[in-house]
Amino acid sequence: MSLNLTQRPLETPFDKSLALLQRVTALKGSMKPSDVSSIIWELSCVDQNTTSLVRSDQRFAMLLRYSVENLQLYSLCQLLGVLQAFVWLDMPSAHSVLALYESELCHRAGQMTLQQLLFAADLWRCLRKPVPQFLKSLYASVPLYVGQISTPELVQLLYILGEVRHCPTDLIQPIEQLLMHHLHELQPEEVSAVCLGLFKSQTSLSDGAVMNIVDKAHSFVENMSDFGLVNVMKYLRFSYLYHKGWLEAMEKEVPKRAHRMGIQGLMHVSLACSAIHYRNDNILLSIAERVPSLVPHCRSKDSCKLLWSFGTLGFLPVKSPSLYPSLTEGLRQRKAEFDRYPQHLLTGLLGLAFVSTFPEDLVALALSPEFVNLALKTTTLDLKRDLYTLDGAVELELPDWTGPRLSPQLKEEVSDMMWKFVESDLCQKQEVVEAEVCLKDLLGGEEFVRLTIYYASGGVILNSSIDVTLHFNDPEGCSLEREFFVSPNK
Repeated sequence: MSLNLTQRPLETPFDKSLALLQRVTALKGSMKPSDVSSIIWELSCVDQNTTSLVRSDQRFAMLLRYSVENLQLYSLCQLLGVLQAFVWLDMPSAHSVLALYESELCHRAGQMTLQQLLFAADLWRCLRKPVPQFLKSLYASVPLYVGQISTPELVQLLYILGEVRHCPTDLIQPIEQLLMHHLHELQPEEVSAVCLGLFKSQTSLSDGAVMNIVDKAHSFVENMSDFGLVNVMKYLRFSYLYHKGWLEAMEKEVPKRAHRMGIQGLMHVSLACSAIHYRNDNILLSIAERVPSLVPHCRSKDSCKLLWSFGTLGFLPVKSPSLYPSLTEGLRQRKAEFDRYPQHLLTGLLGLAFVSTFPEDLVALALSPEFVNLALKTTTLDLKRDLYTLDGAVELELPDWTGPRLSPQLKEEVSDMMWKFVESDLCQKQEVVEAEVCLKDLLGGEEFVRLTIYYASGGVILNSSIDVTLHFNDPEGCSLEREFFVSPNK
């Protein structure tokens, strides 16, 4: 169902490949489908360093033309064999012949078994070619096989969904049912693959299903690889769920493993803890001790997300004196990356703001007119709120600041935008509405309940809280406040 890229076929001597290409010239139009598929396969077995020589040969172009002429005459095995050969030949994903092969596979999808469909999808992944029409055929077949899908097939399906970063809505329920059915059979690295596929495809299962998956991971957590452990944390982060047993296990496992883990794994663990508001100093200290030695190999993205994670969890600089300075210095060394990813700098600086740390040179860069213009031009993300938040934090925390600030016009625009967001989103969240309704019912009317929203640092949506204040009519006059913390991501 999947192709192991580390196991190339037995090598064909280059001299033999030249003879095969000469045979193409000799046979010309008299080649049978079996001849074409066989020659393409043998050519794919040449040394990896010589595949470009094969692809650039005019006789290979002739062979591809013959393969297209015979496309409808191939058996399914021959068709998949040629597609696999294209992987070994490192065919460019934009090559026109691949689109014709996708069309043929879509046409034959109804004749293919689920294993063949999954294998073909994996070959397209290896070729790095998006094949939306073929994937539609694969997805359409899943409900037909629900009662027959095996555990390996399910894991491979989730892997494919993760690699294409999408799961069709109508597949979510069947996948959840299949996962619950096969859960007892899953091995540690299969649970890892499941969590990674669900995370990459942004697939939201029910809370109960997620907890069952993490229960399974918890049952053999000591046997999971570091990679597997990180994948479970990624999916917990995406699901915003707190699993007591798993997190207690992390208190033991992360300190044992941190010394050998890479920077991205450590970043994902800390980011998951931040997302679910779980602060455990055993976990954080073990990561903080490891990170400074890895900063030279750290992308700006990793550094900034680590700063955000530790900052939002209130991990003070005094607890690990080298953590924040090393990560901040890493940002200085990679300032050029912010021209392409301005959001990363803002993420890191906002994380530092949570622990009242403001590297003035980087703050000045982030609020400079040039950087602000760059951030506002970003089409994939709206960074206005982040800029506004950082500017507000500087106003409150650095009263003597003489560096650049946002323009009054931009601040007014973002302020209006944020209040509209509050009214249309935060105040309408289910947990807020339910709390307000229940309290009104309990206390006998809306006059006894007032909903108030506070923002720190000039309007930090990311760390806002909603207070429900209860007013009791008694001779003394008293009030009781109850805070509900609302994440804009949940």
